[in-house]
Amino acid sequence: MSEPWGRRSHDAVRGHDRPVLIVGGGPAGLATALALARLEIASVVVERSAYDDRRLGEHLTPVGLLQLRALDPGFAVSGVHGRSAGTTAYWGSETAGHTDYFLHPGQHGLNLSRPHFDADLARAAESVGAKILRSASLRSAVRSQVGWQAQMDRDGGTDDISAAFIVDATGRPATFSRQQGAEIQAHDRQVAVATFWDCADEAGANTRSLIETVEDGWWYCAPIGPTRRMCMFVTDDDLLPRGPERDLRGWWLDQLARTVHMCCLLQGVAPASEFITRSARSQCLDIVVGSGWLATGDAAMAFDPLASQGIVKALDHGQRAAVAIAAHLNGDDATLATYALDLKREYSAFQNTRTRYYGMERRWPRSIFWSRRDAGIASHSARAP
Repeated sequence: MSEPWGRRSHDAVRGHDRPVLIVGGGPAGLATALALARLEIASVVVERSAYDDRRLGEHLTPVGLLQLRALDPGFAVSGVHGRSAGTTAYWGSETAGHTDYFLHPGQHGLNLSRPHFDADLARAAESVGAKILRSASLRSAVRSQVGWQAQMDRDGGTDDISAAFIVDATGRPATFSRQQGAEIQAHDRQVAVATFWDCADEAGANTRSLIETVEDGWWYCAPIGPTRRMCMFVTDDDLLPRGPERDLRGWWLDQLARTVHMCCLLQGVAPASEFITRSARSQCLDIVVGSGWLATGDAAMAFDPLASQGIVKALDHGQRAAVAIAAHLNGDDATLATYALDLKREYSAFQNTRTRYYGMERRWPRSIFWSRRDAGIASHSARAP
């Protein structure tokens, strides 16, 4: 049995001698741990992987890069990530729209190689005192008058943890929150089908990301390092090929052939054999706080990848969650309700912006994908499993 994590003298902060338990060691959970450490509150992060699994990269805007450095001034951005000069988008017309990062504070963004970024962030959290339990999972959590009694599965045994508070940072599944009675409200059916491309050095010299709409969805391609690109097609789940003989690779390449600019960018290179399908829908929890717990990052709300706000949101939510938890543990009963209200307003603002952007594309009036967004069908709220 592994060493239990419960009451330890150096964990005591403002009369609380139990750590905060964070379920999920992605950017939102680790940002929460880093922010809690600044407030002298101990945390234990439960991460299902050893940061060696396959994860899609994400874009970090200049604002997000500054936010990362504010959270941890000593954070070292490794060379495996791709520097981004901005984006070029063919959205709503054949005239390119440009976002140039040198005009923004920070002057460049990053296209992140995952899970390298998460592993670096975990080491940063450990350096300020957070305990990271890798290859571990939450077996059970029972609420008591003084906090939570939790059990972890790890290293073939169990860890018993006495926690003052629990943070759900499990991402889109929102596993812990749903166990507490919260429900996911999905507002579209989007999925992303992605793969990685290896290209020549000169092809990787262009550090801009490319976005292009087509009849059945939209494309995104970003450089990940000097000779590698991540490319994904976003569509609705019922527009994917069906049946036991479905040819996902052939379908994906056929969709690529329908582009004008993306296929030119990727001409002469072959994608990897593996295609990764992930949910890309917009969703939120109906309840983001409860008795002794809250949800943060994608567990609380997940944005359309068009927003490029996944990591930025995770870092921001982590800091806000830590402040709310600290105030709550010090007796401020209103702080969690304020946190929940702020997130509700944030998601509403995102929905309005998303509706406006999708409304700009009018070139395929008979397209199922675009007509759903024009008619508002894809934005209709529904409970999701």
